[in-house]
Amino acid sequence: MTPSPSTRVVLHFAPHPDDECLGAPAGLLRLASLGYQVISIACTYGRRDQQLARRLEARRAHEILGFQLVDLEHVIGLSANEDLVAAESELAIEVERLLVRFHPEIVVSPSPHDRHHGHEVVGRAVMRALENNPQPQTRWWLWGLWADLPFPNVFIPFDATIFSTIESALSAHKSELARNDYRDVLRGRSISNAALGSERVFGFGTARYDCLHAELITELLHVKPQNWLLTKPRLFGTDAFAPGDICLDKWLHRASITSQLRKGGRMPF
Repeated sequence: MTPSPSTRVVLHFAPHPDDECLGAPAGLLRLASLGYQVISIACTYGRRDQQLARRLEARRAHEILGFQLVDLEHVIGLSANEDLVAAESELAIEVERLLVRFHPEIVVSPSPHDRHHGHEVVGRAVMRALENNPQPQTRWWLWGLWADLPFPNVFIPFDATIFSTIESALSAHKSELARNDYRDVLRGRSISNAALGSERVFGFGTARYDCLHAELITELLHVKPQNWLLTKPRLFGTDAFAPGDICLDKWLHRASITSQLRKGGRMPF
């Protein structure tokens, strides 16, 4: 279903089922509480023998979160043994089509330097599509899971109620949790962010913000022709976003350590 022109849309790109619960779930839920429609794009559903089960689990998780789940029109291969260069190009075309269809105000994805090869492909494809996006002032939110964000600039506090919702949605992904219980990651990271996030976003020595859980995001604006600018550090829900003057082009476009090692044949995964 395509939203009406008056609807404020957030478009999230999940490399795998469960990433909507592990990437930036609190930020997405808080945006939804402000009236945004959150549309989550499933880039893959895992191996062929997993796809039916994981698709059903993803649907249940999105029902709990209240997000709309949308599949790509074409299957994208993000496994380590697939052609990831081709996957990035194909996905960038898909993302461009989705930008035209949904006109999102905010696009959310993993960082192009998130260490996991599939996550990085999604991050780079989203970046390429946004650079070709004719719609001005689309914000890009980066999240980090397998590698920490070096430039977090949005601090998103959240309470036990939001945490419980995210945990319930993540619990729907039984196939993945049977292999590794990522609920431990969810809890540990949110507590760590609550402890360290104020200083990471606003500067070392900043007093800790009083919250149970927190999420950290890197928020960027693309200014034509080729400048990715960090927005000014802010507390979500209190401060309005404002363009900054720190350019991250070189970091974003630099080959990640994962892609460098894979290209050199030194990384078998």
